[in-house]
Amino acid sequence: MHDQGRMYLCLTITYHVMSFSELCKDNVGDFVFATAANRHYFSFLKDTVASIQEFKPNHKIIVFDLGLDNVQVIKVIIVFKSSYITCNPYFEYEN
Repeated sequence: MHDQGRMYLCLTITYHVMSFSELCKDNVGDFVFATAANRHYFSFLKDTVASIQEFKPNHKIIVFDLGLDNVQVIKVIIVFKSSYITCNPYFEYEN
């Protein structure tokens, strides 16, 4: 029921980082939260997104889909108002 040992191929998103700087009051608004879950861990994803939205409501949230079902995807996009990136498992380790 878990995905330990599974690798995922995600749609590529490129962020160009010109330089790193310390997080301070002048740039804290640029901070982005990223999280991931499959359908078995959706309740944890909901709690994570709710906490971020409560304490940092103006920050962008990116959710990586590691196997959510269609209803969960709709909740991520519409209810959570999060950016959504789909990932597909492409390799599973064999024991």
